[in-house]
Amino acid sequence: MAFSELLERAGGVGLFQTLQVLTLLLTSVFLPSHMLLDNFSAATPGHRCWARMLDSSSEAPTNLTHEALLLISIPRGPNREPQQCRRFRHPQWQLLAPNATAANWSEAATEPCVDGWVYDRSTFTSTVVAEVSPPRP
Repeated sequence: MAFSELLERAGGVGLFQTLQVLTLLLTSVFLPSHMLLDNFSAATPGHRCWARMLDSSSEAPTNLTHEALLLISIPRGPNREPQQCRRFRHPQWQLLAPNATAANWSEAATEPCVDGWVYDRSTFTSTVVAEVSPPRP
């Protein structure tokens, strides 16, 4: 017995089958946008370790710029950008000297991010990644 014969014996396509197909079609319209949602809400923005002297306004010296505080708080990576997951254990004041070299960066003791991260919010103001792991002051 073929499917079409079986369907005819059961009463054919009625209102229930039509409503069921329409309900499935309506829900499938929203599925592609839901599947693409993570591309935007779970983006990982640029980040660096939270550093007490750099990110705590009460401890930051007023005579130093943000770039200078970043230089003494976060080690540089191979591309001369601040590393994302390492920070100096103690501020490296010698790096402010005009003759400071890359060798000075490798000699200083570093540690992983133990207090959280600071995220660049210029592209994404809020993402799942940035909300799950906020910095711990």
